[in-house]
Amino acid sequence: MEFKKFDVVKEYWLATGSTKPDLGRFSLTKQEEDRYVFRVPMLRNISKTAVFP
Repeated sequence: MEFKKFDVVKEYWLATGSTKPDLGRFSLTKQEEDRYVFRVPMLRNISKTAVFP
């Protein structure tokens, strides 16, 4: 399982005007370094599960 920080370049929540930002893992761990950190989905078997138009 891999976790990555979401707003590395700029704060997405401010740029989109979202009223309730998702805090990511911070909601569970309450550790500041986990703010805006989310699980990255695996790409295993993507060639078999991809939907092509």
